[in-house]
Amino acid sequence: MEITFKELSMNEIDLVKPLWQKLNEHHIQCSEFREEFKQNNFEKRINKIKDNKLKIMAGYNDENKIICYSITSISPDNVGEVDSIYVEENYRGNGIGKKLMELSLKWLDENGIDDIFIFVAVGNENALDFYNEFGFKPRAYKLKRLS
Repeated sequence: MEITFKELSMNEIDLVKPLWQKLNEHHIQCSEFREEFKQNNFEKRINKIKDNKLKIMAGYNDENKIICYSITSISPDNVGEVDSIYVEENYRGNGIGKKLMELSLKWLDENGIDDIFIFVAVGNENALDFYNEFGFKPRAYKLKRLS
């Protein structure tokens, strides 16, 4: 299986929208805050980070179809975040997510960013072991009252 990784410009960000929507659907299914995730959409999310410095990576299969992506950002106050990462289900377990994380973290390192976060939705705890491999540990629990 050969995956080709390409950096996308902000003008090309809509190319990853279908995969972002699959990730959001996953959050809707696994979270107690499903109503909030239902209200969330790609445009709102991108609007929140558009003023940050961004690295958008997409992975293409041998049929030139995007099967994974990551969006990593640096805020104006020099805080890094792996905002979003997704690999199509039938491509998981092949090191693709690991490659996306390595590319994201390398970019943050090259930009001198030491303060790096990843937010994991409650219900998506399966992702914690993956992020733990890269040195990420839970720092706090932020609780929100269901309405």
